[in-house]
Amino acid sequence: MDEAIRCYDQAIALDPNDPIAWVNKGNALSELRPNDAVAAYNAALEIDPRCQVAWFNLGIFQQGQKQHENAICSFDSLLKLDPVHSLAISKKGNSHAECGRLDEALACYKFAIEMNPRDAQIWTDRGDAFGLTKRYRDALECFETAIELNPNYRRAWIQKARLLVFLGDVSRGLECFSTLTAAHSKDSEILNEIGVGLCSVNRQEDAIPVFDMALNFEHKEAEVLWSNKGRALAELGKSEMALDCYEEALRIEPTYALALVQSADLKHELGDLEGAVARYTEALKKDPQNHKCWFERGSALLGLDENESAIQSLDRALAINPSNKKAIYNKGVALFRLGRPEDAAVCLEKAVELDAKYANAWYLKAYIETMARSTDVAISSCKTFLRITATSDDKRRGEVEAWLAELK
Repeated sequence: MDEAIRCYDQAIALDPNDPIAWVNKGNALSELRPNDAVAAYNAALEIDPRCQVAWFNLGIFQQGQKQHENAICSFDSLLKLDPVHSLAISKKGNSHAECGRLDEALACYKFAIEMNPRDAQIWTDRGDAFGLTKRYRDALECFETAIELNPNYRRAWIQKARLLVFLGDVSRGLECFSTLTAAHSKDSEILNEIGVGLCSVNRQEDAIPVFDMALNFEHKEAEVLWSNKGRALAELGKSEMALDCYEEALRIEPTYALALVQSADLKHELGDLEGAVARYTEALKKDPQNHKCWFERGSALLGLDENESAIQSLDRALAINPSNKKAIYNKGVALFRLGRPEDAAVCLEKAVELDAKYANAWYLKAYIETMARSTDVAISSCKTFLRITATSDDKRRGEVEAWLAELK
C-alpha cells in the first residue's frame, strides 16, 4: 500500500491538477490514514468540482466510516451532475437503509433499477430492505431476480437461503447453501461466507463442516475462518473447542481484534475474569473506540472487585455510548462498594431514567435510600421495585417488602 501511495504522489508531482490522481491517492489512504484520504478527495474536488469519480469515491469512503449522512450528501452532489447514475442512487439507498430510513432506501433502489434493471447487486440490496420491512415475499422475488441476472452472485444466493430458512422452508434454504458449497468447494473465501450465512439462521452444526472444508485450502485471512468456527462452536455450547479455535486464530494473527474480543467474552462467561480482562485490554489497543469492549472489561473488573479500575473502564465506555444503562448501573455498584453511596445513587437515577423497569437499579437505589433513611424517596423506590417485579419470582421481593414495612 505504501508503494501505491508513492506512485500516486509521483503522478501528482507530474500533474498536480489531475483530480483522478488525487482520488486514487484517497482510495489508497482510506484504510490506513482516513484524515489524509479526506484531504485527497477534497483536493480532487477543489481542482474539479464536477468530478463524478471524486464525489462517488468520497461517498463510498464516508459509508465505510459510517458517516452515512455525509455519504448521502456526496452522492447527491454526484446526482446533480448525473441524475441517472444508477450506482450512486443505489449507494445512496444503502446509506438511507443504514440510518433506518427504509422507505427512502426502497425508493432509491426502485429508481436505480429503472435506470439499470440488470444489476444483480441493486436487486439484492432491494431484497435486503424488503426483508427489514418484513415484506418477505417481495424480498425473495428480488433475490431470485438477482440470481437470474447473475447465477454466480453469491450474496443473492446466501440471502435467499437465509430467508427461506427464516420463513420455515428449511429444506429449500439448505439446498441453496448446498448448491453454493458444491459450486465453490475449493474457494475458502466463499465457503467462509456460506458458513457465516448458515450461522445467521442458527444452523451452526451445518456451518462447522463448511468452515472445516474452507480450512483445508489456503486462505489469506485464515484467522477469520478459525474465529468464525470458534463462534459457531461457542453458540453450540462447546466452549473449550471454541477457545481452541480462537487461540489458533490469535496464533496466526495475534492482534486480530475480533478473536481477542470473542475469546474474552467466552472467558468472561466461563468465569476466567483475569483472562477476560487481559484479552479485552489487548483488543482495546487495536480498537480503542469499542465501547462494548470497555463495558465488558469494566464488568469483568467489577467481578474481580477491582472497583477503581472498573470505574475507569466503564467511564471510557460511557464516553463513547452515554446511554449504556448497564454500564451506568455497574458504575453505581462500583461506587457503592467504594463507600460512595451518594455518587452511586446518581448513577442509579440515570439508569432508571433510561429504563424505568430496570429492576437491579431500583433494588440498589431502594437499598441506598433506605439505609440513608430518605423515607419518601425510599418508599417510592421500594414500591416501584415491587410493582415491576410483581409477576416474577425475584427473591429480593421479600427484602424490599421488609424495608418498606420498616420505613412505614
